[in-house]
Amino acid sequence: MGLRATVPRDATDSWAGYLYQSVLGLVVVLEKILGLHDSNQAVNGHFVYEDVEDFSIYIKDATGNVVESSTHQAKYNKSQTPSDYYSFISQLNEASIEDPNLQYFLNISSNVTFLKNPKTTVNTLPNNYISYVYSYRNGNRYLGGHECLAYLESLINEYCQKKLISITQEQIEKKSALLLAFIDSIIIETKEQRINTPAYRREIQFQEILNQITAIMTELTQEHAVKIIKKRFFNACQIYCDSLSGEEFKRVDSSAKSILALDDKSLISLVKKIHFHKDLTALTDLASSFLNAEDLQEILFEVIKSVSSQLELENLIFRKGGHAYRPSTLRAARNQTLAENNLKLDYLPKIKRNMAEYDIQGFFETKKIIIDGQTIDDIWSFEITSSGAPRQENKINEPELTTLISVQDAIKELS
Repeated sequence: MGLRATVPRDATDSWAGYLYQSVLGLVVVLEKILGLHDSNQAVNGHFVYEDVEDFSIYIKDATGNVVESSTHQAKYNKSQTPSDYYSFISQLNEASIEDPNLQYFLNISSNVTFLKNPKTTVNTLPNNYISYVYSYRNGNRYLGGHECLAYLESLINEYCQKKLISITQEQIEKKSALLLAFIDSIIIETKEQRINTPAYRREIQFQEILNQITAIMTELTQEHAVKIIKKRFFNACQIYCDSLSGEEFKRVDSSAKSILALDDKSLISLVKKIHFHKDLTALTDLASSFLNAEDLQEILFEVIKSVSSQLELENLIFRKGGHAYRPSTLRAARNQTLAENNLKLDYLPKIKRNMAEYDIQGFFETKKIIIDGQTIDDIWSFEITSSGAPRQENKINEPELTTLISVQDAIKELS
C-alpha cells in the first residue's frame, strides 16, 4: 500500500456523494466478481471503503495472496468539462508512481468527452491519462447517480443467471436494498471507529456480498420494508439532484440526509404521513411506497428545493405565518373518470382514517396539504357520492379537506 493509505480517506462532502460512493463500490466489486467468474478464476478477495481512495478492491488467488488491487476515487460531479477532472487525474498519476503495484482509477458520474492530447499548463497529465478514468463492463467511462442503482440490480441479476438461480425483479430489488443497508452500516461503523482509531478499516469479503445475493428469500419483514423504502428514496433523490446545483442542491441533499438517518419507527411514521391518501397498514403496502420517483420529486423535493423554510420531520410539515404545510404524494390520474373513482372508492375513506390517526384534533385549521396542482382541479370539479348515503356527507369539500393546496401555491406562500 502507498503512503496515502496510512491516513484513510473520508471524502464524502455531500449526502448524494456519500450515497453514490456506497452504490458505486458495490457495482465495481460485482463487476470484478463477474469477471473472475467468466475467466474461471477463484472468486476470492475483499474491498474497503474510505481506504487509499474512496474504496479499494483486493483480488486474491486461491491461497489468499493479493494478485490484483485497485483503488477508486468517486466523483459525483455534474460537470462535463474535461479540465474539471484533470487535477484529480494528475493526483492519481502521482500516487501511482509512488505505488506502482496499486491501480488508481477515477470513477465519474457525468458523460465527459476527454481529448486525446489536451492542452493544459496547470496539471501535469501522462500520455495515457484517459486510462485513469474507470471503464465499466458496458464500455462506458461514467455511471450517473441514478443509473447506479439500475446497474447494480442488473449485475445482481447477471450473477444469478450465471449461477442458475431463479430470481424475480421484486427479489432483485429486495436484495439490492439489503446490500445497500449492509454497506451503509459498514461505512457508519468505519466513521465511528475512526474517532478513536484513525487507521481502522473494515475488510468486506467478496463472499459476504455473494451470500446476500444467493440467500433464500424469506418473508417480508418491517426491517426489509424500511430498507426497500430507503433505497427507493435514495433513487428518487439521486435522479432529482442530478439536475440541481448550488443552494437548491444543498437544501435537497441536507433534507435527504436527515430523512434517511431516521430510525425505522420514525421513517415509517413519515412515510404514512406523506401517503395521507393510502392505507399502509400491511407490510406489503408499506414496502410499495415510492415505487414512482415522481411521487417524491414533484411535491416533497420540489418544495424543499424552492423554499428556505425547514421541514419538520416529526410532523412532516413546513411552517410559516401561523400555517403548517404538509407535503403528500397525492398525484391522481389525469383522466377525470379514473380520478373520480380513485377518490370515491379508495382515497376518501383512507384520507379520513389517516388524518384521524396521525393528527391531533383541530390541527386542520392551520394546516395545508400540498398535493399535485391538477389533482386539485379534479377534486373541486365534481362531487363524490355513494349509494345509501346522503349526498352532502360524501362531498370532497369536507372541513378537513378544504386546505388542499397546489405545489406552486404552497411554494409562493412559503417563500
